[in-house]
Amino acid sequence: MFDVLVHNADRKGGACLKQVGGGPIWSIDHGLTFNPMARRRTVMFEFNGEPYPGPLVDSVEMMLADLRDEESEFGARMRDLLIDHEIESLISRGERMIESGRFPILDPNVNVPWPFV
Repeated sequence: MFDVLVHNADRKGGACLKQVGGGPIWSIDHGLTFNPMARRRTVMFEFNGEPYPGPLVDSVEMMLADLRDEESEFGARMRDLLIDHEIESLISRGERMIESGRFPILDPNVNVPWPFV
């Protein structure tokens, strides 16, 4: 869900770490987030078309409210880090995520990063 929101263009398997003994999967990020090109590449195809978890949708809604709020500390920090177009695109992606309620269906022939791992 994070990769959809930040428009990650290069999520390889090596950029995902699972905690020893179980627990969450941590996605390590780099400079290909907030990518201006309309392309998403990932190895996480198991989520294709699955519904977004409700609590995470709630978090996206709160993030959107903070981005729109001129008084929000989070919004101010994001505006320091991203240009206006990136903020607008982030808001637009968040709105589409909430509206669709599901992970996008990606094409494993087009949306796979190189190298795969």
